[in-house]
This record gives sequence, structure tokens and C-alpha cells, in this order.
Amino acid sequence: MSRREVPLESWFTQGGPGAAIMRRFRLVHPELGVGSGRAALALATVSWLPLLTFSAMQGYLFSGATIPFYKNIAAQTRFLLAVPILILADIPVGLRLREMVHHFLNSGLIRENERERFGAILFDAIEARDSRIAGILVASLAYIATYLNLAHGQLQRGSTWYTPVGAGHLALAGYWYVLVALPIFQFLILRWIYRMINWARFLFKISRLELKLSAAHPDAAGGLGFLGKSLIPFGVITFALSSAVSGAIASRVIFAHVELQSFAAVYVALVIVSLAISPDPC
Repeated sequence: MSRREVPLESWFTQGGPGAAIMRRFRLVHPELGVGSGRAALALATVSWLPLLTFSAMQGYLFSGATIPFYKNIAAQTRFLLAVPILILADIPVGLRLREMVHHFLNSGLIRENERERFGAILFDAIEARDSRIAGILVASLAYIATYLNLAHGQLQRGSTWYTPVGAGHLALAGYWYVLVALPIFQFLILRWIYRMINWARFLFKISRLELKLSAAHPDAAGGLGFLGKSLIPFGVITFALSSAVSGAIASRVIFAHVELQSFAAVYVALVIVSLAISPDPC
């Protein structure tokens, strides 16, 4: 694809880490939103259903451990709520960012002599979006995050459906949890972080252009006030993340009897992140 052939409609969420694999299994299509529901259902099923099945087979679904599978709030919120949301978020975010890219051109912010450079910047952003190295890096970090989560940041104590006391090893559901389910969840989060970085990089490069700004523009930002609205749909991502974090904390509070106040710093950090990427649209 040449720099002059970059379709604006392909921007941002129709690609990125993991997109090639999902297209191969026909879970998504080039058109924005087509197949997203199927992809969300498929990944939630692949993540959660084997955990349910294996826990039932080994007797850890309703009993057999201090925290049987059906009581594990963290697992349910991660795989039945957060995973589908992280997939379906492609639609509102993709629509908004496509609108932002079009607005740069339609509003006259990009001068005629800068349009070629604008196209080159957009092309570079799409290349970065579809980078194989980025995909491998995100997948690797997902497994590293999974290892760190289990080795140093376990959210439960005692016997669980994936680490029963006395077994000396992971249960069958535990192996699926460590090798498949949790890495999928971590991958989707890191995928969105990478996309946010790519969007920020795109905007930084646009800021280096000689834009046609207006001091008298009613948005009091020279005509760039519309960019604040580009962040609003990312609130869907913070909702998914906050749901997963809250589920994990609930497990600690209920089963490990940890005081809720001890997680104050976590919630403060979550609020700061939410305000940073999803500001007041007014």
C-alpha cells in the first residue's frame, strides 16, 4: 500500500496486535464493527468456558477449595465482563477517531502544502498499528504480566479452584487459566495501551505541522478543541479495567479478609487514569 492509497476508513481499530489472527478465524472483518460481537463472544467463551468445565470435572466448581470457581469474583468479571468490553470498544473508539482524522482535513486545519506530510504521518501510524514486532511484544508482555500476577501479586490466599492446597501443582483449570485465559485478558489491555500510545504519537506528529489555527475560534483552542472529545470513548476501556480491578479487590476483601481501606491508593490511581483518558466532554 502506497502512502497515497491510505484509506481513512482503515484507521486505528481495524488492525493492530492480534487483528491478523482474528481475521484468520473470521472473527472480525475490515469494516468497522462487523464481527466484533462474534469476536467478543468467542474470546469470552474461550477464556471462561474451559475454566468452568475443568473446575467441574475436578470438583472445584462449587466446593473442594476455599475459593471454588463460582465464587471467584475476579475470574467472572475479567472473562465475562471485561474481555467482551475490551473487544466491543473497537466500535465507539474507532468511530470517534475516524471522525477526528476526517475533521483535520474537512475543517481546513491542514494547509494544502502540508497535506502530503499529513498523509505520510497517517500512513506511518497505520504501519505502526500493524507492526508485527509490536504484536510479538504485546503478546510477550501479556505472558510476563501473567507470571508476575501469579508469582508476586496473587489476589487470593489459601486453596483456590486453580491452585488447590495439597496438589503441589496447578489444577487442570489452572493450566488453562495461566496459559490461555489470563494472557488473553492481559493481551487485550496491553493492546489498548499500545493503541493509545500510537494515537498520542500520531497527534504529536500532527502538532509539528504548520496548522491553520484561528485565534478567534469559538472553542478557545484555535480550532483544536475537538481533540478533547477524541478521548471520551476510551472511558469504555477504563470501565472494563475498573471492573476487573474491583472484582479482584472484592475477592481479597471477602476471602482474605483484607481491609477495603488498604486499597485506597489503587482506587485513587484508577480515578486519575480515568480522568486522564476520559475528561469531561464539556
